[in-house]
Amino acid sequence: MMSSRQVSNNAKIRSPPSNEGVPSPVPLHRDPSYDWSLDFRNSPTLESKFLHAVPENIRSAATKYQIDLPTEALQWLDSHGGHYEMFADPNLDQIKRWLNTKTICGMSDAEIHSYFEFEKHLHLCDSPRFSCNSRLTPATALNYEKHCRMFWNFLAVIGDYDSMLLLLVPDASRSYCPSVNHQSIISYCNHRYLSAKTPLCNGLSNIPLLDINGKRVLAEGTVNNC
Repeated sequence: MMSSRQVSNNAKIRSPPSNEGVPSPVPLHRDPSYDWSLDFRNSPTLESKFLHAVPENIRSAATKYQIDLPTEALQWLDSHGGHYEMFADPNLDQIKRWLNTKTICGMSDAEIHSYFEFEKHLHLCDSPRFSCNSRLTPATALNYEKHCRMFWNFLAVIGDYDSMLLLLVPDASRSYCPSVNHQSIISYCNHRYLSAKTPLCNGLSNIPLLDINGKRVLAEGTVNNC
């Protein structure tokens, strides 16, 4: 019969149950049954299911508010499948790491800019959205750009093209733009912060939130999806 001291020593020796062999949850941007991930790695799904509808519908939204969109903005949307037009300072560490990858090393400056524009939907220059604030660091401006991109993608998912007008590149000739729908902001926050795959409602209402294809939107449930 073991003494209490032996039992205590044995208890110290035993390791906790192992989690080895237990599969970790699949990230939602890799889950084929989940359409609404705002992760940039989900770009092909976002483009094929939602962003493709942006160019035509944002034109309609602009017409409704009698806004003349600049030719450059429309050309971007048409040639980039409705993707958000993003900007980043080329001197940022994240950009420098990309520049040092095998894919990009050896490219000319023109080829590098073309690669980032069409593969990343990104201009290598200061953001015109945030350059007016001289106290913003380039890293902070890029972080803001990432959040704007996620919100743009979410608005494309739910078809709120009126709210997307404000996220276009600022244009000096555009004196008016409608405010972003507050219900869309609430829905976006719920999409990011509620538990994964929680069925969403439109803002604070009890009305189910549907995507442009008529499917109920489910929360992604993570704030780490830049």
